[in-house]
Amino acid sequence: MTHSLALALTVLIEGAVGAALAGRRGALVAAAASLLTHPFAFTANRWLPWAFPWRAALIEATVVAVEALAWRALLPAPLRRALGLAALTNAVSFGLGLAVWWLGWTGR
Repeated sequence: MTHSLALALTVLIEGAVGAALAGRRGALVAAAASLLTHPFAFTANRWLPWAFPWRAALIEATVVAVEALAWRALLPAPLRRALGLAALTNAVSFGLGLAVWWLGWTGR
């Protein structure tokens, strides 16, 4: 899957989840946070030498931490809520990404 397609899907998915959780502003925060972190996550997934579970855990933990700061600053939300919002939007996006990969829709 190209970076552009992966980014577009991530922004759409996380934006929709953000909207469901926190309205229009939540959609904007989720989309902005994804635009910030996705290039890192996509690149790191390609160059980190570890097996997928370790690589994914490190990348997703980093992404959730950074996106929680975005939620905290832009929504604004208390830290605990910001972490929950970031974790949930990323869990949905990551899960759907795995499903897309498993179904072979990535062009692999």
